[in-house]
Amino acid sequence: LGVESMSNIPYYLPSARFGARLGNKEMVCGITEGLYAGSKIYVPQDSYIMGMTAEYCAEKYGITRQMQDEVALRSQNNAEKSTNNGRFKDEIVPVEVKTRKKTYVFEKDEHFRPGQSMEALQKLRPAFKKDGTVTAGNASGINDGACVILLTTVDKAQELGLTPLAKIKTIAKIGNDPKYMGMGPIYSTPLALKQANMEP
Repeated sequence: LGVESMSNIPYYLPSARFGARLGNKEMVCGITEGLYAGSKIYVPQDSYIMGMTAEYCAEKYGITRQMQDEVALRSQNNAEKSTNNGRFKDEIVPVEVKTRKKTYVFEKDEHFRPGQSMEALQKLRPAFKKDGTVTAGNASGINDGACVILLTTVDKAQELGLTPLAKIKTIAKIGNDPKYMGMGPIYSTPLALKQANMEP
């Protein structure tokens, strides 16, 4: 079970831990602080906000704004089409949220924008640097969500009468410069394939 509820991430008041003295104290946004690659606390000079790691990767590998917007548009349009066609019906469990006045039922992804267009995406300003290419339209958003996957042994699956959908053959871990955080899978995937005696 994996859960990410970014809307519930609190603000922190670090100075309150040992007693704050007179004067104003700064509250820290848990979301902002949590979106760093690397350790901002222990190695601040080598920690980068996620959006900037995307900018660094785009610069290094020649990923243009047009390319990013094209992927974003295709992704959002596919999500809208699949939602409308009911393709996610068996994968999404409705969640009820009760308030004093009303009960809300969340049963579809709210992140994609219905009717998204290239024209709308290209009007957005860079989100992380003045001359950047990453925008609110082509970057991942701040969302809530959860998913469940059942992991077990072959023997246990047979005992329970379950048909496995996949098998984990190997796991690979590798470190890379947090400045290029998004490139981690590029380095770890060939290693995992090699360990599994599979050709990349």
